[in-house]
Amino acid sequence: MKRNKLIHSITTLAAFIALTIAFSFVAFPIGGGLTITLIGVPVAIGAYLFGPYVGAILGFVWGTASLIQGVTGYDPTGPILMQYNLFGLIVTCYIPRILNGFLTGLAAFYLKRCFTDKKEFIASSITSILIVILNTSLFLSCYLGFFLSAPEIQDSINTLASKYNFDPNNLWLFVIFGFGANMLLELAVNLIIDTPSMVYLNKYLKNSPVNIDFLAFKSPFDKKDKQENQNNSSNSK
Repeated sequence: MKRNKLIHSITTLAAFIALTIAFSFVAFPIGGGLTITLIGVPVAIGAYLFGPYVGAILGFVWGTASLIQGVTGYDPTGPILMQYNLFGLIVTCYIPRILNGFLTGLAAFYLKRCFTDKKEFIASSITSILIVILNTSLFLSCYLGFFLSAPEIQDSINTLASKYNFDPNNLWLFVIFGFGANMLLELAVNLIIDTPSMVYLNKYLKNSPVNIDFLAFKSPFDKKDKQENQNNSSNSK
């Protein structure tokens, strides 16, 4: 029985890893410099269903796919950033994605406890929004932290500043005009795809052997409550 559970767990994790890799190469340019990417979809769903540890693993896969795309030139900015700061590129690819997966899974773990049954769509909606906001904020923190002084990045800032008539020293406006529209687009895509998928799959998993038990997250608050109940039970005796 335990062996079957382990096989189910490994198979399920492998399936989500495969989906994350496949989705990393799916992008839909829609004009105006905007591109719809779907790689956050399996990461968000995996983190929601199975918790922060699985979310972190899928985030690591996401980071690996991003690094490969950057090093190979699949992402045209990758070789430029690699020449400027290889260490910064590695950190920017991995740390934001791993933290994103972990924090999204952690938030989802507690959100599912707060919003159950018919209210679960609230938990899934918040999770869908959270992964996009975290991805954008964490990625930009590393991106600007390591590469702000790179000539190519400065050129991009000056180009946007000239186009939209703002001070190039105002990074908030650079972020809004450079990344805001794409973030809103990804928010819409994630809400449409992730939210119903999370609710449906979570209900399915409740009556299914498909799970990732060996990476299941256990809340430290549960252990504390259990210990307090045991102590109260002992005292009452």
